[in-house]
Amino acid sequence: MNEIKQGYKQTDIGVIPEDWEVKLVGEIYDLLCGFAFSGTDILNSGAHRLLRGINITEGEIRHNNDIDRFFNNDVSSLNKYFLEIDDLVIGMDGSKVGKNSALITQKDKGALLVQRVARLKSIGKKVSTSYLYLFINYLFFTKYVDGLKTNSAIPHISAKDIKSFLIPIPQTCTEQTAIATALSDVDNLIATLGKKITKKQQIKQGAMQQLLTGKKRLPGFSGRCKYKHTEFGLIPEDWEVKRADEIFRSLSTATYTRAELGTEGEIQCLHYGDIHSLFNEFVDFSYIELPKVIEKRVKNYSLLQDGDIVMADASEDYVGLCKSVEIKNIRNKKAISGLHTILLREKNSVYENGFKGYLFLIPEVRKQLIELATGMKVYGVSKKNLGQVLLPIPSKPEQITIAQILTDMANEISQLEGDRNKYERIKAGMMQQLLTGKIRLTGSGQTTIIPEQTKTVELNSKKQTHTGQINEAVVISFLVNKFSSVQYPLSRFRYTKFTYLLHRQYEHVACGFKKHAAGPYKPENRYKGPENIAIKNKYITKVENSKSGKDAFITNVNIAQALNYFNEWYGSEIQEWIEQFRFYKNDDLEVLTTVDESICDLNCKGADIFVTTIKNYIASIPQWKHKLTKSCFSDLNIERMIRKSNELFSQ
Repeated sequence: MNEIKQGYKQTDIGVIPEDWEVKLVGEIYDLLCGFAFSGTDILNSGAHRLLRGINITEGEIRHNNDIDRFFNNDVSSLNKYFLEIDDLVIGMDGSKVGKNSALITQKDKGALLVQRVARLKSIGKKVSTSYLYLFINYLFFTKYVDGLKTNSAIPHISAKDIKSFLIPIPQTCTEQTAIATALSDVDNLIATLGKKITKKQQIKQGAMQQLLTGKKRLPGFSGRCKYKHTEFGLIPEDWEVKRADEIFRSLSTATYTRAELGTEGEIQCLHYGDIHSLFNEFVDFSYIELPKVIEKRVKNYSLLQDGDIVMADASEDYVGLCKSVEIKNIRNKKAISGLHTILLREKNSVYENGFKGYLFLIPEVRKQLIELATGMKVYGVSKKNLGQVLLPIPSKPEQITIAQILTDMANEISQLEGDRNKYERIKAGMMQQLLTGKIRLTGSGQTTIIPEQTKTVELNSKKQTHTGQINEAVVISFLVNKFSSVQYPLSRFRYTKFTYLLHRQYEHVACGFKKHAAGPYKPENRYKGPENIAIKNKYITKVENSKSGKDAFITNVNIAQALNYFNEWYGSEIQEWIEQFRFYKNDDLEVLTTVDESICDLNCKGADIFVTTIKNYIASIPQWKHKLTKSCFSDLNIERMIRKSNELFSQ
């Protein structure tokens, strides 16, 4: 049994600070369920907007003409159903019950609450709804609801279920506010990155519309640009237009279902579902490995080649209609085009490889596809109709230049998405720590995150605040003491991986680690203080590894001081836990930490965790994609480290 640290207590929901309370939601918040409006009174327009469950998504309230409804009759008896700023609303029905909640802002003030939506308001203003929202909008509430919601056709929860949810509450409004503010700051950063991503995507979309139709010519290709009218539309005079069946021929594709694919086999298979969900314009086999099928089961299906276009032949909407990808870097690998796909290969070399992935994104091409689509609930374009689609053909040098510009834009968007994923992961870790009191927030002006019990410590005979850099210096020193000797000094590579694992275990999230070539890496340790602080304070000293010639570290005369701090701040349990990695090889440390960080990011996206999704995620990170060429990143090793991550960190 784990020892409860001083200043903490055991409760029905776990260990929390002694000065916190555990309360039922119904004890501190007033809950109101919406009014049951008659169907004939719910209109497409009117004086009073209604707030229905369909309007509430994960963290925000959405509006559009398809879902907004109004009430236009007398409201004199409905005063209590008018929503106010900071009211918390929760959708009580649907597949995402437990996840769809939001705070009311100015734009929805005065909307009328509809049945099967709960409104929560603080009783006596002792605990703000913003504080409750942190719990409702996190895994605590989701897991609670998963154990309660009905398994009927439309899952739902009751008002009683919501009132019976237990939450821990700091005694002071100051600490409640500090927690909400700290998490709100991260939310704002995530939202800012989201806006940047949206803007960059719009810029890329605009560039595609201009460059792929010749409306904008790049330097070196403009000249005295004249345009000509064609069946495709207005295009540069030096471009051509041809029908798709003049350029491409259609080849045989497989019909294996998802259930017939796996991790064993010699031939990879590109399933239409992966085209829709995993890839944008290209499938790069340098870094991607697809689900497989055993070769002896494969019939005379055409093997994929570089430059082939694989198109999904069915979609539930026009956005995904005829979504296609271009094959890159297939080399000596074997792969086939799978279920519900169309495989197109050039008859003659009309297009440059690297350009074809954008062909079916051209707006004028999309318009043709939509006009040719058939179906009611599922849309598709037959091979015969697809052959009639008109395609523009720029000169090959211009194709290369256009493709490079669009690829650079895509890489920039990918980098921003990686940053957003990182901060979403940081927020998840902060919530786990802050909402349970494992990390306390104090403030008087400026909020400071401090570990349990630790306020100020004595360093080098001077009073210094326990800052993040000092904390990391102590962590590094502890690891050097534990894992190094004069004969075998600890490398920076190994202390970085040990640091990642230590923070991941203790704080549930490893903050500040970036996606560098060798795996999760924290450059701030080397370049912004912690490593130098540890050396300056004579906790450790830097030496040269006699075998590699690289920097390595051994203990110095003041190591006992660092160990005292570590023991005070982190306790003994984590010291025993980290011991299990002593004999891990560098390759295993790299695979484990890379796979685990990938799992954290994929969990933020709600993605399933399989070898394939891990490999595709690694391949999507420019700094990481080369890893998949290493033998240590085999399917077997990745599967092994998925299991190890779950064993180590699943809660």
